[in-house]
Order: sequence, then C-alpha cells, then structure tokens
Amino acid sequence: MAGEKTTLRTDQQRSYYNTTAYWNDSENRKIVPEKYAYVIYSDAWQRTENGQTVNIPAVKIGDGVTRVIDLPFLGEYESQVIIDHINDNVRHITQQERERWNSKLNMPEYEVIGTKAILTRD
Repeated sequence: MAGEKTTLRTDQQRSYYNTTAYWNDSENRKIVPEKYAYVIYSDAWQRTENGQTVNIPAVKIGDGVTRVIDLPFLGEYESQVIIDHINDNVRHITQQERERWNSKLNMPEYEVIGTKAILTRD
C-alpha cells in the first residue's frame, strides 16, 4: 500500500517503496533507512512515450546513518563522472591539436586533379 513499508522475509533486507512526494514530505524525509535497506522512488523521473507520461523508478540504499532525503540515488555518482568527462574540453586533445584542427584547409585550384581534390594543411 502507498505510504507503508514493504517488509520482506525476516532474513532479507527491508525495502521501502513510495512516490517522490511521499519521500519529500517533511516527516518522511527524516527517515534513516537501515543499513542496506532499499528505498525506491516509484516516480523519480518521467519521460513521455507516445504522448503518455511514464514514471521511471530510482533506488537509494540506506547506510543506517543518513536520512533518506540525503542519500544519493544509485548511479548518480557514476552519471556525474560521465557528464564531467564529456564536458572536459581539455582531456581528449591538446590546445595545440585543437588550434590545428580548427584552422582552415588550404585548397588551391591547381591542386584539383580531375574529380579528386588534394587537401593540404599549412
């Protein structure tokens, strides 16, 4: 049921399942899940498919100390590492390479032979 803990067998970890609104409620955001307890946000993200909104769940794992609101979603750190890597404009090529690649190509008319163009870079 919405708003209630879902408890698995006593030999398994607890699992908490609810909506983002539920987890963001002023009282529920204070919950500190047990170590290794799963906290599932049933509608963490949404996307539109064929004009319909589809809820995408996300998972947090309790550490026994941190409040549910402060726990990161699984994959959040990895996603940020990838985004940072993509946005790093220096990591992949040097400034010298960038300047060379950004310079214009020289293609004088006399270097066009038949249907082939011979491209050079000064």
